[in-house]
Amino acid sequence: MYNQFILEAHYLDKLNRVRKKELLGVYKNLQDVEKVKENKQESMKSNKKYGISFKIYTNYDPFRA
Repeated sequence: MYNQFILEAHYLDKLNRVRKKELLGVYKNLQDVEKVKENKQESMKSNKKYGISFKIYTNYDPFRA
C-alpha cells in the first residue's frame, strides 16, 4: 500500500479570505507533514499581514508497493 499526503498552505487576510495558495510538498507520513507545518507557522509569526491555514489531501494507492 502506498500513501501520499499533499500539504497546501493558504494565506488568509484579516477577514479570513484566501489570498494566496502554496504547495508545500508531498510526504509519506503525517509526522513529516506536522514538522513542515510547525516550521511554516514559526516563520509566519513575524508576518502580521497574513494568517495561515493548512489543507492536507491524501492520495491512497492500494496497488502500489
